[in-house]
Amino acid sequence: MRQPKPVAANDYGTHAEEKGLQMAHDVSVRTHLAEFMYFSYVTLTTVGYGDVTPVTLQARSLAILEAIGGVLFIGALVARIAGTFEAVQSDPSDRD
Repeated sequence: MRQPKPVAANDYGTHAEEKGLQMAHDVSVRTHLAEFMYFSYVTLTTVGYGDVTPVTLQARSLAILEAIGGVLFIGALVARIAGTFEAVQSDPSDRD
């Protein structure tokens, strides 16, 4: 059976290999978070470049919900702006 190599402790009292693994894990988490944010932005705006695609059923379901939410948000925003514009245009106090 193979024995692990002994590792000298650094100045902080942790093993150098463990610290390297932790740093690699932190970078990996940040990279995945950036990829998730990119995918969510592309999905919510309904651009859908196609360079990142969901694989699992849960991820596909979430992507569908995000796409529907993006369309509803844009529709609600346009309706709100149109309603405000119409209210300003038909305000009887501005007429002489």
